[in-house]
Parts: sequence; structure tokens; C-alpha cells
Amino acid sequence: MVREHGDTLLAFDCRPVESFRSGLNFFRYEMSDIIWFVSDPVPATSKTATNQGAQNGYELEWEMRWNVTRDVDVKANYAWQHSTDETGARVANVPHNQLYAQVDWRFLPYWNVNSRKWLSLEI
Repeated sequence: MVREHGDTLLAFDCRPVESFRSGLNFFRYEMSDIIWFVSDPVPATSKTATNQGAQNGYELEWEMRWNVTRDVDVKANYAWQHSTDETGARVANVPHNQLYAQVDWRFLPYWNVNSRKWLSLEI
């Protein structure tokens, strides 16, 4: 069983006009007893799932939604994450930067076209 604990350190929600909303969140987390696959003793070549290891990190998330017109909406979000294991090393296979953007166009009643782009970077 993975034990996880997280705290939202700071959160902002901005709505300067009815057609625009933006939010910004800062939080941290700690996990323990992460499921790792550990090599079995030699001569076995198999691995066994065990609850061990720890990880902690902090993250910044930003999101926005803008109703440009009655028929056009723009949505976007960005997340930055810094995660380390119990040795202090950066956690592998965790996107450090993620960006998502979407534009929706309602061109007829019950008809919608959208374009989306998602980027994930481990830098």
C-alpha cells in the first residue's frame, strides 16, 4: 500500500471578468512504501513487487479558461514538478514540465471543432 501525503501551500483563483478565469497552485507531497520491482536473489532472473522506497516533491500548476466569444473558448494549463527519491536523485519518467492548450469553436448548434496540443518534457 502506497502512503501519500500532500499539502496545498498556496492557491490563487482570479476571475477579473466573467469570461476569464485563471488559477495558480503550489503544493508539495510525500510518498512512502512505493511499489518497486526488486531483483530476486541469484540465480533467479525474476523480480518481485515490494513496498519500499520513498519520494517527495513539489509542484506549481497554472490553468486558465477564456470565453473569447460566445462560440470560441481557449483553455490552457502548465505544470512544473520537482520530484526526488530517498537518495535525493530526480525521479525518472516523471515529466518535469507539462503544457496543454485547447481551442474550441462552436460553428453550428450541436457542432464543435477543437484543436489540442499537449507537451511533456523531462528537463
